[in-house]
Amino acid sequence: MRQGANPTMQRFHLQVTIGALRFDISLDDGFNRAMYRSTDKHNHSVYEIHFITGGSGTLLINNAELTVGQNTWYAVGPGVYHAIKPNGEDPLTRCYLQFTFDEPSARDRGHCAEPSETEHIRSVLKQLSFFRKDTGAIPIETIGAIHREIKCRPVGFYSRIQALFTLLLTDLIREMIPETTADYTMPAAIRDDMRSSLIDAFFDRYDEQLTIAELAKQLHLSTKQTGRVIEELYKTTFKQKLLDTRIEVAKDLLVRTPLAVGDIAERVGYSLQRNFGQVFRNKTGFSPSAYRRSARNGFGGQR
Repeated sequence: MRQGANPTMQRFHLQVTIGALRFDISLDDGFNRAMYRSTDKHNHSVYEIHFITGGSGTLLINNAELTVGQNTWYAVGPGVYHAIKPNGEDPLTRCYLQFTFDEPSARDRGHCAEPSETEHIRSVLKQLSFFRKDTGAIPIETIGAIHREIKCRPVGFYSRIQALFTLLLTDLIREMIPETTADYTMPAAIRDDMRSSLIDAFFDRYDEQLTIAELAKQLHLSTKQTGRVIEELYKTTFKQKLLDTRIEVAKDLLVRTPLAVGDIAERVGYSLQRNFGQVFRNKTGFSPSAYRRSARNGFGGQR
């Protein structure tokens, strides 16, 4: 067993498909930002990708010593010896995943794939021994969305995690050799599914002060393009979707829980109860308290 490994650590496994390649992915249950422990030099029969989310340290890769720190991510190919030595005064934290890939038969794939894309991706990975990126390239929002899905496991969480990992791996492969994917256009249905998963995960943070600029950064689009994507996928605007999400959650909490209206307002992102009450009434025609009473009476009560 590798030094510092936790023998009780649960693993989470899933499969995703990019092009005609099927990826088998394994990660710590929760994809947590765990503390890095010092390791001896070792190698694996699988690919590894590490995301450094905090701290600093030294990465030993073959015979080289490289400094790593927050916002570094690196990929290690099968058979490559490596080790990590955290800085004792500035401990490293990281998320990481392991994967293998193969090319299933056309019958098992169940969808058409662009041959040139498959060949590009296979070529990148077959040539990979080590790759490092230090320029703030960690997709921290995507990692956070994956962590929330695994932790909470709402309905459809596995499908959403598949879409998020498809996007994550695609972006990382493009970072390794950007020109290989320049002539490939992702099918619209797959692109829209991936964007929907990211957008839904983004709006799950309805209690925060969300902005379209932040979402645009996650989608690698401009704010205008992001607005158009939301209108195409949801037939509404960014502002209205955020409002609708907050109101739907508030309605659910009013009906299912005994929480005070002020507590519910805070849970859905309103610091002032009166602002929440005004928005809620404008949207539903009820005050929050009246909605609670009417819902419990089958909406036969007063407004």
